[in-house]
Amino acid sequence: GHPCVSKRSSTSAEMVDIENSLRSLSDDGSRLSAIRLVAQTHCLSVKQVRTIVGYLTGMSQRVDALVHLRHRTTDPKRFHALLSLLESSEQREKLISIIEKRMLTPSESVAPSTRPGPPAR
Repeated sequence: GHPCVSKRSSTSAEMVDIENSLRSLSDDGSRLSAIRLVAQTHCLSVKQVRTIVGYLTGMSQRVDALVHLRHRTTDPKRFHALLSLLESSEQREKLISIIEKRMLTPSESVAPSTRPGPPAR
């Protein structure tokens, strides 16, 4: 399910901390690791997710981040608005298919992904 539905989203002070930490990291791989930690502990509005994912330059990293942050949104019905963060329709379709698969297999979305990802860039 969505543990964050109708909970309060992160405060502006929390967002400042998150953004400062993302700004201090030099590459998408490090930023993505930080975003995964945020996804474990914070509830976020769709607007906050947009801000956070905007720190990633790589589209495949953005897809990954959106997958991780999806269940942490306080307003999941508006999640589709975030598809505009992805430049190509292929990336949007990839995100949608990953999310749909996860909705079919709830156990998978609980277990952290253990398969090694492709090397950054």
